[in-house]
Amino acid sequence: RGRHEFGGMSVRYGFYDECKRNFNIITFKAFLNVFNSMPICALLQDRILCVPSGLSPHVRSIDQLRSMEKPTDSEPSGAVCDLLWSKFDPDTTGWSGCGLVSEFGCDFLDEFLTKNKLEMIICSDRLTQY
Repeated sequence: RGRHEFGGMSVRYGFYDECKRNFNIITFKAFLNVFNSMPICALLQDRILCVPSGLSPHVRSIDQLRSMEKPTDSEPSGAVCDLLWSKFDPDTTGWSGCGLVSEFGCDFLDEFLTKNKLEMIICSDRLTQY
């Protein structure tokens, strides 16, 4: 699941208009119900975590990811927002920022990987390896 499968973003980037033009608003709402029921992340072979964008200081374990309530929509801050928008920056120490401009550094990544016995995290368009 990516950041554009949330209500506000799908309206902003034209999915709502496309559904309305080709089908109806009921179709758009049905898609949102499906999107909101999808998991935010995926775990491959118990060692590779796939996330839309990055990590969150609100999520310290894989079990927390598994227990995230569904359906869910993105909030302007918090764990889901961080998973959708945070970025890895090797020049950052720990966690920096909030909301859409958050970054995490090597130490934050290393701690998460070690604690959860992961080999790597795949973040959308980049690979962050331990």
